[in-house]
Amino acid sequence: MLNVRGLALNDNYRRISSRVNVETKVSNWLTLGTRTQFSYDDMSGDSPSMSELYWTNPLTTPFDANGKLTIYPWPEDQTVYNPLAGTLYDNTDKSYQIVTNNFGIIDFPFVKGLSYRINLGIRYRFTNSSNYMGRNTGEGLGTLGTADTKRSLFNNQVLENIFSYNREFGFHNIFATFLYSYEENNGSSDIFHAEGFAHDFLTFYSAAQATLREPDYTYDDTKLISQMMRVNYSYRGRYLLTLTGRRDGFSGFGTNNKWGFFPSMAVGWNLGQEDFFPLKGLFNLLKVRASYGC
Repeated sequence: MLNVRGLALNDNYRRISSRVNVETKVSNWLTLGTRTQFSYDDMSGDSPSMSELYWTNPLTTPFDANGKLTIYPWPEDQTVYNPLAGTLYDNTDKSYQIVTNNFGIIDFPFVKGLSYRINLGIRYRFTNSSNYMGRNTGEGLGTLGTADTKRSLFNNQVLENIFSYNREFGFHNIFATFLYSYEENNGSSDIFHAEGFAHDFLTFYSAAQATLREPDYTYDDTKLISQMMRVNYSYRGRYLLTLTGRRDGFSGFGTNNKWGFFPSMAVGWNLGQEDFFPLKGLFNLLKVRASYGC
């Protein structure tokens, strides 16, 4: 549990989270596991406006004789609201999230050096935010109360299939990786703006009775499919070669070109491992590397 109080009034952050990490070797060739986290975040409360405070005359009166905040701290200039008005807002900003990554690893006993890993990741986040500015604030006085509410859902799903092959043949070493993955992100938001409330008692809960009601809705959805192959080769650990090819299909690409291919190549030389290298006592690793890709 985390509870942080900021320097400004109402600048508070509260977080409650829990995590579960489990990994078990079912057999000598199969491993299963999960990494799961639950969290609750609360950033409710609006702080004073620093920008308004910057422009406010220091000789103004933020409080009246009864100790209540004034709407216009400088009565002669009613274009400037009380910078402390945010502390009077009925503000809610809470979110709930679950993030989980579940995996399985298979080490094939009949092919030495070959393994397969599957990852399934899910992230789900719900956000509830609302704000009500009543008649005791400059923003809410002219509108007879202003309310803004937003409910948002975000969902991310990732499925990865990874084959790995790692073998040594004398002075030669080969490490190859093959990947096929699918990822989807979608989010939606219900947004509501209201003005003209009969009273401030129920704040945004009485938005259905406001004289002005403006609902809105947003939605977005993207999908990504990735295919990748990488081969790393080394000779005596000194001379290195890496070949990579990646192919991505993305819903955000142009209509006539949904797929892209991105190859790359790299060569390396572990100069520090050569017998003739004269500065072994000064450098424990010195590598020269060049790469090209698109």
